[in-house]
This record gives sequence, structure tokens and C-alpha cells, in this order.
Amino acid sequence: MSGIDFINEVKQSYIRRKIAFYGLLSLAFSLVWLAIYFKWQPENSSSFTVLFIWGIGIFFLIWEIQKTRRISPAAIVQHLNRTQPELQESCHLLLTPPENLNLLERLQVQRLAPLLRALDPKKAIAISYNKAWFTLFLSLFLSAVILFLPYFSQEKTTLATTSEQPENQIKTTIKSVARIQSVSIRVIPPAYTHRLAYTLNNLNFKAEEGSRLTWVVRTTGNINNLQLNTAEKSKLTFRKVATKPNTYTTSFTPARSFIYTLDLNAKKSELYAVELLADQNPVISIQKPKPYSEIQFGEPQQVNVEANLSDDYGLQKANLVATIAQGSGESVTFREVPYPLSLNSIKSLKQHSVRKNIDLKALGMTYGDEFYFYLQAWDNHRGYARSETYFVQLEDTTVVTDGAALSLGVSVVPAYFRSQRQLIIDTEKLIQGKKVLTPIVVQERSNNLGADQKILRLRYGKFLGEESETVIGANPAAEHHDDDGHGHSATSKEPNNATELLAPYIHQHDTEEDATYFEPAVKAQLKAALAQMWEAELRLRLSQPEAALPFEYKALRLLKEVQQKSRAYVRKMGFDAPPLKEAEKRLTGELNKINAPDNIENRTEKQSYPFIRQALPWLSAQQPGFIKAGKEILLLQQAGQELAQITVNQPVKYLKSLKSLRQLITEVQTGKITCSPCLVTVAAAFESVLPQPTVPLTPQSVHRSPLAEQYFRNVK
Repeated sequence: MSGIDFINEVKQSYIRRKIAFYGLLSLAFSLVWLAIYFKWQPENSSSFTVLFIWGIGIFFLIWEIQKTRRISPAAIVQHLNRTQPELQESCHLLLTPPENLNLLERLQVQRLAPLLRALDPKKAIAISYNKAWFTLFLSLFLSAVILFLPYFSQEKTTLATTSEQPENQIKTTIKSVARIQSVSIRVIPPAYTHRLAYTLNNLNFKAEEGSRLTWVVRTTGNINNLQLNTAEKSKLTFRKVATKPNTYTTSFTPARSFIYTLDLNAKKSELYAVELLADQNPVISIQKPKPYSEIQFGEPQQVNVEANLSDDYGLQKANLVATIAQGSGESVTFREVPYPLSLNSIKSLKQHSVRKNIDLKALGMTYGDEFYFYLQAWDNHRGYARSETYFVQLEDTTVVTDGAALSLGVSVVPAYFRSQRQLIIDTEKLIQGKKVLTPIVVQERSNNLGADQKILRLRYGKFLGEESETVIGANPAAEHHDDDGHGHSATSKEPNNATELLAPYIHQHDTEEDATYFEPAVKAQLKAALAQMWEAELRLRLSQPEAALPFEYKALRLLKEVQQKSRAYVRKMGFDAPPLKEAEKRLTGELNKINAPDNIENRTEKQSYPFIRQALPWLSAQQPGFIKAGKEILLLQQAGQELAQITVNQPVKYLKSLKSLRQLITEVQTGKITCSPCLVTVAAAFESVLPQPTVPLTPQSVHRSPLAEQYFRNVK
């Protein structure tokens, strides 16, 4: 047997014996938990807890077994070197390949071979089973105790004891010790919520506004009286359920949030709060269009409305109400058009998306008209919501919309600035009629439109100094001839003549670029418009009216902007008052008839929460211990009533403080205060209820210069 085979055999033997050890522990652990489970037979929640703890224990045992399986040969070799002296701490040589050993190490391995054959793998790593067997026998004993010893239960002892008592005394005892065993609240939401009825076990709960609340109380015995008391001094008496023993119920529909107690046999319970959730109004969120938008000339005359509508319990319907304004001046007419909207659910019935496409041409709108709309939505109850009004305007290119026109503006632009729009209209008509016209007619009309575009371009070119189109695309400052009348000499042929070299840059004659009265920014924009006209003319000459139309629109837009910038204004004239002679008039007025107004008004401010204000100083001065209180008990009760009214609206914030106040009142009545945290909690609640005091205004000291002091003395 080789050294590596021996180490593997030692490892497998150790793993088998370790698994047997942990198996005994698992068996002992399982016997105890099975005995507990079969003896008491816990309910679902308790059964789950027992099984969960048992599963955790088994998991740790399996984890230890897996940890044992992952033991390495190096660890076994280290253990053998430490526990077997006869091996001379040379077992690590068994893991080294023979070709890597030197002569001395090979001799040592040959010497270890007979020692390994004589060594028992079970004794190489010893494992004691004493603890495992002791644990197993202990678990068997505990299981027997759990299963066989507790035969007589507490119920049998109680029955045996009570059977000897008189019957009347038994009934009295049962009534005196009767208590509330369980309480469940059934909530029936109103119809507008579309929710099914549900049951709650928490006495502090939230419910929908308008819900029907039903309390079902189970007691340990018969009771004389069980009431539900609210902070508004209303009382509801529980009635007994005939089909269920020791079960009582009452129900009502509250109008607002409230605080209540369950009083059993005139003994008050803790305070509980019921918060009613009011129905929220729908929420409208419009994504498209923007609150104010304008449809430019040439754009589709349509309004795409995209919105999201949501509500806490669902929507019933939604409408889009549009208002159309047509005309100008005193002849403006308005008409309203409603559009019912179809609700498309996004995630649930509570959220809906709305998409509506409105064709303005179908409504008879034209350029300059205005379109207003808003969305409105109704939920299943009484909720209603309306969005802001959105505004859409159709651009009217025939009207100058500069606000400075109110300042007597005078337009110096010729009338034919607006003829580019007529070209656009004719081009659109040609595009629409291509289906019924022959190609020759289409080509002829397109060519005629190109000629009209050329004429219009040349007219606008005059404003830039372009008298003809011979210089288009060339450098007019660089090309000159002998007979151009500029006085150039034809005999100048020198190659390095400085005049000719600098002529394109310092030419002093008037050029076409400078023969205008436009500002540089306006001139650049007008040049851009002429470039667009060039592109449109090119497409029209090639019988491509569809390709020419975008350039025509761009040219019209640039021309309208030029028209707005090229306006002259005349300053308004008004009345100029004569200058005042300050040296003669200053500080000469008579002030003897000027009296300072005296306004006297007596106001008595009504303080809020008067009892809380009176109780807070006394409460802050108290310490735990014996106390003698007289009127303070009534004062605390009155302050508690004020705090209860606040707690109805904010139960989460003040319910704990109200409970502490009730406990404090009980202790004050007994003459000894033992609850120190109650004093701090109630005092903090009283301080948070009271409004913050206003800071009185203090007169500020003003430091004036001697000149200012003299001025105020002269004024007085």
C-alpha cells in the first residue's frame, strides 16, 4: 500500500466515524422535538415554530458533516505527525511525488512503509462516542418524561376543585373572572371603493370613509355588560350572538375618525383609535401639449392630447372640454365643444391613460384662431378634478405681432414682403393636383413657379445691393477690368505690385454689400432668406415641388423675422412739468394742521386650549411620589377632553400621550404618582399642542448723523 493510499483510507475512516457521531446527535435532537410536537400538538403558528427550530438544528449538523468531508490530506498528515511519534514527522513526504524526492527522502519513505502497514487507520485518528451516547440516552429520558408523566392537566385539577363548590358560587366566580378573549373587526367598505369586506384583529386600525364597522368580541365566560364608548360620549351596547356562546357583537357606520374604549362590566379598557380615510379627488397629469403652444404656418393643424388620470378607488368618466375663439376685435366668437374620453387602464383600474387627436380643420379653424381646452374627471364617489386650461394658437403670418406696435410703429417694408406665402399656397395646390394633371402641365407650372420665385428673389436682392445676378457666387471686390470705369491702369503688369496685391482688401469704392440701410444682423438674416429662395427655385425648375416646399417655408419664416426687426418708431410726446426751485420751496410747508391719526381698539384674544394651558405649569412642577390634589384632578380631566379632540384627527401622534394622561389621572386620584415617564410624555404633548408664542416687537435704537438729527428737528 502506497503512502497516499494509506492517507486516503485514514480520511475515509475518519469521515464515516464522524458521520456516525453526528447521526447519533441528530437522532437525540429529533427525539426530543418529536416528543414535544406529539404531546402538546401546537397550533399552526406554534407548529411552524417548533419545526423551524428543529430544521435549524438539523441544518447545523449537516453543515458540520459537510465540513468534515472537506478535510484535506495535508491536515491528516499534520495530525499524524503530531500524534504518531514513530513516524518521525515525515508523513508529509508521502504527499510529494517520488521524482521530486532526493536520496535521503526516498530512504525515509521506504522506512515509513512497514510502519504504515502496521498502523490501524481507525486508531490513526481516534473519535470518542461517549458524548454522543450520553446525549442520546438523555434525549430518550426527556422524551419519556414529556410523553408519559404529565397525564393530569390543569383543566382536570380545576374541574375537580370547582366541583366541590356550590353552584351559585361557581357562577359568581365565572362572572367575576370573565375577560375578553379575542376581538375582531369586520369592515364592509362602501360601494364606491369596489372592495370586498375584510376582517381586522388590531383594535387600532384604518378604514375607508363610509364603511360599516362590526366588532365581534369573544369572552372567557358570561358577562353582564359590554359597551363601546367613544370620545363623543356615545355608547354602543354589545348584543349576544345566539349561535355562538360567549360571543357579542355591535356595529355602526361612523361619520368621522374617533377614539373608543371597550368597557367590560363598567371597567374601562385602553384607548384605541379608528382613522377614516377620506376619498381623494382624481389626479390629472397632462404630458402633451405644452401649456402654451403655437402651430406654425405649414405644420399639421392637429392637437395631440396625452394625459394620465388616476384615483385612489377608480374613475367613472372623463371629458375634454374645448373652446374655440375665432375672429378679432369686437367680432370674436366663442363656442364650446365637449369630447368624452375613453379610459385605458395602465396598471390597474386606478390609473388610466388618455390619448386624443383633435383635427382643427374639421372644427372650421383657420389662421389666427385660438383653441383652449381642459380635462375634467369624476371618480366613483363625489370626487371631481379639473386641469389647468391649455392654450393652442394657429399662427397668422399676415398680422404683425410685435408688441411695440402700440408705440406708434411705422412699417417701412414694401407690401410684396408677403408674396412668399402666395408661392407656398400655389406650390401646395400643384402638389395636390399632380394626380390629375399630365406631366407636361406639372412641369410647366413648376417652371412658372420657379420664375416667380426668381422675380421675388431679385426684388429682395435689391435691399442687399444686388442690382443684377451677374455677381452671384463671385467676389465683386476681386474682379475688375480696364473698361469698368474704376480707373484701373492696364499697363500695370509688375508681378509684385503692392496695389494689385492689396486691391481685394482695401478697395475704397462703394460695394453692393454696403449699399443698404440694414443692420448687420438683419442683413445676415435676409441673406439666409435669399439662399433658401435659391434652393426653392432650383427644385421648382427641376419639377420637384415637394422638395422645394420646405425651403419656401424656411424663407417665409426668415422674411417675417426680418419684417419684425425692420421697423421704425416715433417717440411719444407728453407734458413736461416746469422744474421746481428746491432752494426756495424746501422745508417751507406748514404742518400745524396735520395731526397724527390715533386708532384705539380694544381686543381680547381668545386663547385656545385654556385647560391645557392651566394644567401644563402644575404638571411640569410635579415629581413621582405622594401628592394631595383637589381641583387638579378636574383640571386634568378637562385637559384630557381637549387632548382627545386633537387625537381624533391625529391618533398616531397623540394616542400614546392620551393613554399616559389617563394613567396619570388614576394615580393622582389614588394620591401617589409612580409613572415618571407619564409626566414627561403628557407635558411634551401639551407643549406641542399649544401654538408657538409670538416674539414681541422691541424698539430698535437708531443712530443718526448730526445732519439727520437737524433735519428731523426742523421737520417737527
